[in-house]
Amino acid sequence: WGPRPYVTEVKTPGFILAVAGWIESRDRLYLAQTTAPDTLTTSTTDVASVLKAAARTRTAAVYHHDDDEEFAFTWAAKTLQANPDNTTTTWAYKRLSGITKSPLTATQRSNLEGKNANFFLDFFTFPVSWEGFTAEGQYLDVRITLDWVKARTQEALAQLYIDVSNQNSKIPYTDEGIQQHAGVVLGVLRRGEGAGHFVGGSTSVQAPLAADVPTATSQHQLS
Repeated sequence: WGPRPYVTEVKTPGFILAVAGWIESRDRLYLAQTTAPDTLTTSTTDVASVLKAAARTRTAAVYHHDDDEEFAFTWAAKTLQANPDNTTTTWAYKRLSGITKSPLTATQRSNLEGKNANFFLDFFTFPVSWEGFTAEGQYLDVRITLDWVKARTQEALAQLYIDVSNQNSKIPYTDEGIQQHAGVVLGVLRRGEGAGHFVGGSTSVQAPLAADVPTATSQHQLS
């Protein structure tokens, strides 16, 4: 598994909103670049505002003044060189070859920030990416961490079931069997600590006793 970003050539508001709706139910990211002037204003009907109002967790609104410069694509291509199995990285402060800073006023920048929109502007004297938010307001690296944990946990549990079954055994619905699952999940979280997704020593897993699981739930589990 790795982050699967979408960047589209078509950048019209209607198209962006349609793609964002499709992306939301899938384990993918969408960097939606726009040059629309109303994004820089206090408008609440521009594409960035609509994405924010819809609380899109997998779409990042990206403003750039030059439609010929693929800021979103270049930003994704550089940042996603970081393998989440090994390290995590911020999306902010990325210097991007071939991308020019947008000529934003302080008011325009403030308007973009209020809409959780991303842009390319000076950090002191260095043109860099700002700020790395999804439309909802969550950091993109946090979104990637959540997806990474989900994918690696599913893979690790699947591997557990396959290994046990092919040993002609099974995982009992007992406290011991539940702890086997908890150990697999904890192993993924500890990998996450090593890669910088979590603070070292901060993760743990709480698993119920078999006797405390409602009968209706346990009937659907391994026995």
